[in-house]
Amino acid sequence: MTDETATDETVTDDGTWGIDLHADDVTRFPGVAFVLWRVCGLSPEAGVALADEAQRDGTVRVLDCRTREEAERVVAEIQVLGVRATAAPASARR
Repeated sequence: MTDETATDETVTDDGTWGIDLHADDVTRFPGVAFVLWRVCGLSPEAGVALADEAQRDGTVRVLDCRTREEAERVVAEIQVLGVRATAAPASARR
């Protein structure tokens, strides 16, 4: 693997990948808050506030990770618990 490929696949220009939470008409705010606490270490209050923002705006950035691999692992953990999330380069802030 070349250095260029490693950069493209692993680290963004500023070194971070973001986790975006998406609006969800199925999972209630307390459930989202629990998942964000369990996976991301966010307080229940922050989880509810982020769920509310995602519901209003469609998506919200909940966490930044150092590498794409870490971001994808976090997204997988969130999705396994039934909440819709994706990873995106931090430069693609919503």
